[in-house]
Amino acid sequence: MSIRNAINLLNAVEFEESLRIKMYMCASNKELEEYLTSQGYDFTSDEFEDAVNYLHVQCQTLERAQLLLQKAEWLRYVLFTSAKIAI
Repeated sequence: MSIRNAINLLNAVEFEESLRIKMYMCASNKELEEYLTSQGYDFTSDEFEDAVNYLHVQCQTLERAQLLLQKAEWLRYVLFTSAKIAI
């Protein structure tokens, strides 16, 4: 578990549509956790928040900061809520 893994996931979800689709296809949080761990994205919710804060202070434009915070909010919903919505 590491902050680096959370940073890698935050960067990957922006460019890898297949990753986002596979994340949505997971039927439960447990299944999603197992999938992300198998892909090398193993971290805690605290490490995720540390990664967001680390990347946020590095943003040099308002637009970049807003994009980061939008990705972080989406990931918080997908990773840390137990509600799953059928697509």
